[in-house]
Amino acid sequence: MTSLRALALAAGLALLASPVLADSAFNSGSGMPLLAFAPTSAFTWSGFYTGYYAGGDFGEAKPKDDTGHVDFNAFTTGVFGGVNYQVGSVVFGAETEIGLNNFSKSQSSTGTYHDATAGDLPATFTNEESQSYEGRVRARLGFALNNVLLFAAGGWTYGDAKATYSRNVTDSTLVTSGTSTGSNSGGAAGLGSLTIGEADSMTSSQTKMISGWNIGGGVDYALTNNWTIRGEYIYDQFPSVKYVFNGVASPKVEINENTFRMAIGYRF
Repeated sequence: MTSLRALALAAGLALLASPVLADSAFNSGSGMPLLAFAPTSAFTWSGFYTGYYAGGDFGEAKPKDDTGHVDFNAFTTGVFGGVNYQVGSVVFGAETEIGLNNFSKSQSSTGTYHDATAGDLPATFTNEESQSYEGRVRARLGFALNNVLLFAAGGWTYGDAKATYSRNVTDSTLVTSGTSTGSNSGGAAGLGSLTIGEADSMTSSQTKMISGWNIGGGVDYALTNNWTIRGEYIYDQFPSVKYVFNGVASPKVEINENTFRMAIGYRF
């Protein structure tokens, strides 16, 4: 359902933008063009291009067992390049990009840590999710209205994701004998064991290469024969990311992202 809502939002963005962009090229009162670019012949989107984007994204990292949910937001920026081929009013294209997506967000919760002798002990659990870069490879399909291009795009998303899990038993002196197996009711699965006299404070982290899919849409507008601007929305989903903390596997994590951004491009 989330991806369907994302597709509907992307389509709505393109449909709402089309009449605004198409009508803004001329002043209905004077018949004179308001925008600087007024090509003397039909504009074509065919050819190679490159550009720079910047915007913001927000999303969530959610374990499949619905524990330790983390919401995040970040500023994202990077470069892209691609190629278009126009047939009539239909534009086919392919695009790749790489950029920074630097976010770090943590969430703490309280729960219990089970000791073999002392029983359930109060504890604090913290889950942190962070990312440093993200890239995409996308196919594009668009409809051209002279120097305005309405498009939808989708494909492969990749990047890194670092997860950190920490656990702290509020009063480790209650541990009296033997070892214990961790479990908690307020975060990721309890991990590791606790021995006599050991202060139960554990932190474990892991960085993984993640892979998923994306879909979105937007509007390209040609300012001149070479320079363009863009506004777009992208939905990304990484369906199954699995981490191992302190030798114990955590529940699989699903990561979803929503990105809104602007871009400037140059056509060769």
